[in-house]
Amino acid sequence: NHSRLFATPEEAKAVEVFDLKTGKHIQKISGIGEPHALFYRSDLDRLYVTDGEDGSLRVIDGNTYEIVKTVKLRPDADAMAYDPGTRYLYVDNGGKEAGEDFSMISLVSTDTGEKMAEIKVPSSSLEGLAIESKTWRMYVNSRATNSIQVIDRMHGRVVETWPITMCQGNVTMAL
Repeated sequence: NHSRLFATPEEAKAVEVFDLKTGKHIQKISGIGEPHALFYRSDLDRLYVTDGEDGSLRVIDGNTYEIVKTVKLRPDADAMAYDPGTRYLYVDNGGKEAGEDFSMISLVSTDTGEKMAEIKVPSSSLEGLAIESKTWRMYVNSRATNSIQVIDRMHGRVVETWPITMCQGNVTMAL
């Protein structure tokens, strides 16, 4: 309904907003040290952006472009996935940049902006996440172990590890 494109150029330390119809730059949303992933929830007109620099999730009002909430996570908040059924964001954070040999996937309610739970993953570097819509499974790229971690979201734990043998440096993922 707003016909906007949101971009997270990390070097800009901001979210850039463009009008899709005209291609013109609308807004620069500052106050984000290292923007990574973003998700826009249109019914709330809210934007959720991970900030890898301070390890947080920024909640931004889509009308005023003001940061309305900061959810504290571990350092290196990065990739995320959204579950429309629960309206939770699953956010990758922690790991090597936090000085830990494990990472966390934090569950954040997009209704309230509160961190609800965490899932510990035995990997110091996670990347892409994908949620299966018909089950409670989530798939996470583990760069540190060159594998896919299969997570049972209902019970909050890793249930399988699938090794990746034909390549290295797995980053993005789609389901």
